[in-house]
Amino acid sequence: MKICLCTSPHLHHPSIWHNALDQCAQTFVPLGLLSIAAALTQELAGIDVAVVDLNAAINSGRVRPNRDFYRAAAEFLADHQPRVLGLMTDCDSYHHVLQICAAFRELRPDTVIVLGGPQATATDEATLTHFPQVDIIVRGEAERSAVNLMRALQGKQPLGNVKGITFRQAGRICRNPDEPLLVNLDDLPVPAFHLCPPTPTNQVYLEAGRGCPFQCRFCFTSPYWQRRNRMKSAGRVLDEVAL
Repeated sequence: MKICLCTSPHLHHPSIWHNALDQCAQTFVPLGLLSIAAALTQELAGIDVAVVDLNAAINSGRVRPNRDFYRAAAEFLADHQPRVLGLMTDCDSYHHVLQICAAFRELRPDTVIVLGGPQATATDEATLTHFPQVDIIVRGEAERSAVNLMRALQGKQPLGNVKGITFRQAGRICRNPDEPLLVNLDDLPVPAFHLCPPTPTNQVYLEAGRGCPFQCRFCFTSPYWQRRNRMKSAGRVLDEVAL
């Protein structure tokens, strides 16, 4: 089974205003996708996981940010011939992601399209109600949910048993219970950096912990992590820095 995990487009608007289209996307190492990729490859046999950087494709000219952007992005992703396409989501690029999914659906109608990340989590039922091109949404912390979802798509268990997902079944939207958070973040596999090697122009993030101890009403960080704050050990953080 071929799985493609793709970054969402993060446009650098000042570059667009100045017509510097060769650097109009913000390139970064997608730490969340690399962590999910590592979990999938560690836990599952018979799968091929690729991490696809849409922003690098924009800056290289493979996907041009013009009126045909959504079609070009969909063609770029379709070239990888995934059985499952997973895209990260953020609030500022969600409209782009949904349009790319619609164009991709026309090219590869049999591919399962999965969204994850903050924006999809916050709008899971509304997204599936209004955007038929999206099949499944993985909510919140995704490593265990993603592994169990792929097991379900391989026919090893029903979707109804996969915690932390929202999906359609028999014409209705089903929202399974949340997946409990990991107790110890050190149990996570080291992110699969080899699938998206950093370049000198990439922003490289370091994950020292997850969640937030505060409960600000205007911010989704706390509810996204089920209002808990967990930290990796100092040794684990240093191990990741050494990579």
